[in-house]
Amino acid sequence: MTRIILLSLPITLMMLSENREQIIMNINIEKVFENFVRDFIQLSPETGAELGLDGHKGLKVPQDRLDDISIAGVDRIYDFYKKYTQLLEQYDPKQLTPSQRVNREILLKALDYELQGEKYRYHTYLINPGYGFHNRLTTLMTEHHKIRNLKDARDYIARLRLYPAKIDQVLEQLKIREEKKLYPPVFIIEDFQWVIDEFLNAPDTACVLYGSFKNRIDALADIDEKTKTVLCAEVRQTLHEIVYPAYRRLADYLDTLKLKADDRAGVWKLSDGDDYYEYCLRYHTTTEMTPDAICQLGLKEVKRIQGEIAGLFKILGVKGKNYDEMMANYKAMTTDSAAPELYYPDNEEGKVQ
Repeated sequence: MTRIILLSLPITLMMLSENREQIIMNINIEKVFENFVRDFIQLSPETGAELGLDGHKGLKVPQDRLDDISIAGVDRIYDFYKKYTQLLEQYDPKQLTPSQRVNREILLKALDYELQGEKYRYHTYLINPGYGFHNRLTTLMTEHHKIRNLKDARDYIARLRLYPAKIDQVLEQLKIREEKKLYPPVFIIEDFQWVIDEFLNAPDTACVLYGSFKNRIDALADIDEKTKTVLCAEVRQTLHEIVYPAYRRLADYLDTLKLKADDRAGVWKLSDGDDYYEYCLRYHTTTEMTPDAICQLGLKEVKRIQGEIAGLFKILGVKGKNYDEMMANYKAMTTDSAAPELYYPDNEEGKVQ
């Protein structure tokens, strides 16, 4: 018995040592995950606000700052991605728990997609009227920036005062795209100009940045009316003296940019446009399929679904030589006048039914 215990003791000690190292590794990677989120929201406080992370598990989102989207600021983001990729790659997946392995794999994959896009960093249209910087910034201020107390209100005004720096960063990005001849099409520039004109021409009391602030500050019972009046006046003054002039500088630049753009809309017109298109597919779908393969899959699925619908049409007695004819006949058969029995009556009795 003693001999067996003595023989097994080194193995036990070795196992205890290995378990200790594994425990330390597990703790360390959890710290990496935590630090990733903390560091990222410092680089991108706008994302932290959009995700509602302020106060979540002790996280602090700097509500008085905006993202730095200057050339140097974007460089820092890519350096951040590279740093955490290197950190995560140091961990042996076999030494992690199942959930840690999954989290590590997902984060590494997400970072890889971001880093693949570094070579296309100037291919995006910052002035997109649908989801460009202006829309994101306005949504940040009116929906994601919390106003729960006096500090939040002052942080809101602090962010408004950062608009000129933000516009300068946008102009820096647009000008380097101009140097690389990466122009948005004319209609995107014109649509964005319309958005900016509408923003600038509205009375300040009708400006969404003022209205959102006033409505939320008025709802706070712990701030006295005099302070609310002062804060609202400060927002209006900031709009007139800081925000609007910055946007006018952007508007002036767009007038000159439009003269150099054309009507071509596809990314194929950009340098490495085909490669960029394939990257966009990977980024948004995670598939490795080629664009042609995705197109063929879509056509195949449309044909299959139309075949199933045609089979159902036959059961219903709908006539036609092919799907298009059957669909046209079906629509003709099911209009209000052709088949009133398929519709509820347009009256109170029909609403009840």
